[in-house]
Amino acid sequence: MKRSMQSMIAAVPVAASLFSFSMSAAAQVEAVRATYESSATMPTTVEGIRSFPAPPASFNPLAASAMELATFGLPPQPDRAADPGGYAKWARAMTHATKRWDGELKATKIYHQPMKPAKAPSAAAAAAAATVSNVASVGSSSNWSGVVNTNTLKKYNSLASYYYIVSEFNVPVAQQAACDGGWDYGSSWNGIDGFNSGDVLQGGVEFDAYCSGGSKSTFYSAWIEWFPFSETRVFSVNPGDDMFVETWDTSATQGFVFLEDLTTNTSAVYNLTPPAGTSLVGNSAEYVVERPGVNGGLATLTYYIDDFWALNQDSTFKGVVSDPGATAASTWLLNMLDNSNNVVSSPTVQGKYGIFFQYR
Repeated sequence: MKRSMQSMIAAVPVAASLFSFSMSAAAQVEAVRATYESSATMPTTVEGIRSFPAPPASFNPLAASAMELATFGLPPQPDRAADPGGYAKWARAMTHATKRWDGELKATKIYHQPMKPAKAPSAAAAAAAATVSNVASVGSSSNWSGVVNTNTLKKYNSLASYYYIVSEFNVPVAQQAACDGGWDYGSSWNGIDGFNSGDVLQGGVEFDAYCSGGSKSTFYSAWIEWFPFSETRVFSVNPGDDMFVETWDTSATQGFVFLEDLTTNTSAVYNLTPPAGTSLVGNSAEYVVERPGVNGGLATLTYYIDDFWALNQDSTFKGVVSDPGATAASTWLLNMLDNSNNVVSSPTVQGKYGIFFQYR
């Protein structure tokens, strides 16, 4: 009994130390969240969007603390020991982010909406679409093609909700399969929410093509959005450019998008708040090629041929990291159907982190 009591007494300082460390870590997390929210002090001309001051030329993001990164709106740093691949991807993007873009934002009437389920295509069309045997759930959508990781949350949870999602992909070449007398639209983006909720926090690029008679034109731009607000265009991009996009949140009503063109070293970062009455759930993280909503209906998808996404990953606040190659039933592979119920865009998961999108 005497030995047992001595062991208990000796264990008290250890337990107290662990408790103190846990409380300290939690306090640090809350301080970083608050810094992201309070540092976005630069107003823009678009409702619900603010930007961050650019870091000084001497700033080294690889040596900065989490608080210092938050001060300038740089994305959260993955744990170097626990997630070396994620850290390497983040470090490469931060090193290339040498030109902070601060131009005028342009609100549009383009909407990147929550996933719209569609009836399964015909057997022949389904057989033509790319599928992956190790993805447990396969579905059809009238506006999304892509991979979605999900959980069962019904409301925001500061531990279990999705914290961030990150992707690297090329800007596709925009064209039309057949000249249709107007604009066709396509978007590549990552985001949080929208699979089983009415909002989507997201960022990516649009690639649009126009053809009428003998006149042809294309348009490319990076953009951000918290639906049900519409898309806001940021800086111009070029077909073939290598893009890094990270979307994250700090609360149910505070979201952030970091956009970087790795080809031109141009970046921009914004704090977004949703329309009144809208809040984040954090129950899905998605990698999507979409035909957006335009003029009250779904646009004709741009004939983009194919688009490769590399190094995709998402994480909850608890540090549960997943990727497009996840094999649980909670991961969905979505094929996009056109207005005639034919598969028009589909993803194929390649390895653990890659996605190959293809126009059908």
